[in-house]
Amino acid sequence: FEASEFDIQFGILTGDCECDMEVETTKSIPYVIGKEKLKFGYHFRPKTDDKYKFRAVLYMPQKPLSVSGTVVNTASEVMEQGLKTKEVICQGPNSVVSWLDFGDPKGTYRLALYINDHLAADTSFEVK
Repeated sequence: FEASEFDIQFGILTGDCECDMEVETTKSIPYVIGKEKLKFGYHFRPKTDDKYKFRAVLYMPQKPLSVSGTVVNTASEVMEQGLKTKEVICQGPNSVVSWLDFGDPKGTYRLALYINDHLAADTSFEVK
């Protein structure tokens, strides 16, 4: 992984296609429930046409009531392991899209992005 080969942005995401999201750069996420109402996370664009793989881990301030989306662990495992996404192999721009579900806590979160098994970005942010 070469950091210079990717343009990575974190913030509030808008758009319907994970390959073409707009990013409002911020580290303050409003407490809005539902994927349809507010999405946040990373949008990244490789500067080459090479295939790559990515995954993300979301660390929460408290255990959630439940989890949803393409995650590989359960709510009870989140505090120990973080909320892990499935690994995706792709080419071209893509996004790690997160949202708040009923029962998710407010507070300081952290989202780590791994590209080709290397930490590519690690962002702490507030959900208020």
